[in-house]
Amino acid sequence: MAGFRDGNIELHSVGGRGAAPAHRFEDTPSSPVVRLLPGPRQTLIAGFASGVLGVWDLANGSRLHHDRLHGALTHLLLTGDHLLAATDLGQHRTLDLSVFTRPRCEVLRQIWSRVEVVWEGGQPVRRAPDPPHPCLAR
Repeated sequence: MAGFRDGNIELHSVGGRGAAPAHRFEDTPSSPVVRLLPGPRQTLIAGFASGVLGVWDLANGSRLHHDRLHGALTHLLLTGDHLLAATDLGQHRTLDLSVFTRPRCEVLRQIWSRVEVVWEGGQPVRRAPDPPHPCLAR
């Protein structure tokens, strides 16, 4: 992994010197990368001088989460399922990353308990999930 002053992040394939980047990461800010940290389940956590904090998928470079704090991101600490981030101006944030480590059905049941809509025919429809869904069985 390499972070650059223009905000780009590149993941290089194994192959030694001069290997072409495996892919670029999408939606990175135009700000120097100041911190990179491996995240859970093949993710990358990055902090930028502009205060942007992001989580990217290592497999394809897509951005999964972003946030903005006041000041340059100077500290990133992953402890269990939580990311602690802090800036040079003292702002801090705790991000719960357990969605990446919990079982799929557990995450779906939590979402269903809070969101009473399903996606149907390209539209959100207010109703419970289909009874035959395997994650409904407890």
